[in-house]
Amino acid sequence: MFSFARPYFLCHFLGMQLIRNWKSFQAMLKTWVHKKYSKPVLFGVLFFVLHASWVILNATSNQTVISRWNNLYRWDSEWYGSIVTNGYISENPPKKWDVKHSNVAYFPGYPISASLLRDVTGLQTIDATILTAWIFTFAFWIMLFVGLQLAKPNSNALDYSLLGLVWIAFPTSFYMYAAYSESLFLCGLVLTWIGLFKKNHWILFLGVFVASSTRVVGISYVAGSLFCLLVGWLMKDVKGTFNWKIALASLLGLSGVFAFFIFCQSRFDDWALYFTTQSIGWENQANLAALIKEPSWIPKMSDIKTIFYPLDAIALSRLSVPFFSWVSLLGGCFCLWRVLKQKKDAVILSTIWFVGCAPFLGGVVGVYNSAFLGMIRYVLPAYLGLAIAFVFYRQSFRPWVYVLLSPVLIWSMYLGVLAIRTFTAWRWVA
Repeated sequence: MFSFARPYFLCHFLGMQLIRNWKSFQAMLKTWVHKKYSKPVLFGVLFFVLHASWVILNATSNQTVISRWNNLYRWDSEWYGSIVTNGYISENPPKKWDVKHSNVAYFPGYPISASLLRDVTGLQTIDATILTAWIFTFAFWIMLFVGLQLAKPNSNALDYSLLGLVWIAFPTSFYMYAAYSESLFLCGLVLTWIGLFKKNHWILFLGVFVASSTRVVGISYVAGSLFCLLVGWLMKDVKGTFNWKIALASLLGLSGVFAFFIFCQSRFDDWALYFTTQSIGWENQANLAALIKEPSWIPKMSDIKTIFYPLDAIALSRLSVPFFSWVSLLGGCFCLWRVLKQKKDAVILSTIWFVGCAPFLGGVVGVYNSAFLGMIRYVLPAYLGLAIAFVFYRQSFRPWVYVLLSPVLIWSMYLGVLAIRTFTAWRWVA
C-alpha cells in the first residue's frame, strides 16, 4: 500500500534539484514542452515548490513535518473527508453541523477526485484529500503562467515572478494546499480564462464544468464568459459575428452543477438538499442586496486595528468584502471605458476582470450574513484577476506605485503567516 509519508521532504528535494540543475531542467522542458510554453511551465514548477514550502514551514510551530502535513486537514476538510469515506449521506431534514449524518453541504468535484486518488493509491483519507489539493495546485500554477503568456505574449521572467509573489502574498492563498476545494475551483477559473483567450470551446467547457461541479458559484462563470463574448463581438474581435460555439460550450459547462442536483433528486428525493443543508448548518441567506448591506462599504477603523496578532478572522472578512467590492466596481468601470474607447486590450482585460469578479460577487450575495464569514477566502478569484491585471499593465506604472505596494505586500504576507498558523492550530480563519 502506497504511503505518502514525507510530502515536505519530497517537495524540498525537488526544489533543491530544480535550483541546482536550472539550465538542465530548462533544456529538458524545451524537448518535452512547446518552446513557447517552456518558460511558463518552468516558473509554475518553481513557484509551486516555493509556495508549498512556505505553507509547510509556517504551519503550527513545534511540530514534525508529518504533523504539519496532517494539520492541513482542518474544519471543512472533515466534511470533504466524510464524503470521500462514506459518500453522500443525509437525514431529512438535514441535521445542523452533523457530518456523520448529513454531509450534502459541498459539491462533488473535489471529494470525488480525492476518492479516486484514495482508491487508486490506497492512501488514508487525510493524505488523499491533501494530496489531491496539492496536485490541483501544481496544475494551477502551470496553467496560471501559461494563461499569462497567452494574455501577454511578451511576458518575461519579471512578469512571472511578480505574479507569483503577489499571489503568494495573499493571506488565504494557503487554502490551495489544505484539504479544501480552492485548488480545483481556481483551476476551473484559469481554464475558463484560457478557453476565452484561445477561443477554444473545449477548454472553456472544461473550465466551467470543473468550476460548477466544485462550487455553486461556478455558475457565475457562465455570466462572466457570455459578457466577455459580448465585449469581443462589440469590439469585432470575432470577425463581426457572435461566437455561438463558445457561448454554447459555456452553457453546457453548467452540466456539472445540474448533474449534482439530479443526483440529489434521485438519491434523496430532494434536488435542493444542498441549499437546505447550507441554510440549516450555516444559516446562509441569499440576498441580492447583500453588497449594500452590512458590513458597510467603508471599512471600519476598529477592524483595521484588529488585523494583528492574534488574527481576527471576522475582522479580516469585514475588511476584504468592502475593499474588493469597490475594486470590482472600479475595475468594471475601467474595462467598460476601454471598450467604449475601442482599445486593443479591452477584450482580454474584460475577460480577466469579469470572469474573476463574478464568483466573488455571487458568493457575497449567496452567503450573506452579518460578518460575511469566509469571504476573505472567496475573494481569491477576484484577487487573482487583480494580480494578472497588475502584471498586464505594470510597465505603465510609475516607480512610486511599487514603493507604495511593497509594504502592503509585506504586511499581507505577515497576515498570511498568521492565517496559516491560526488555521493549522484549529482556530477559525477563512
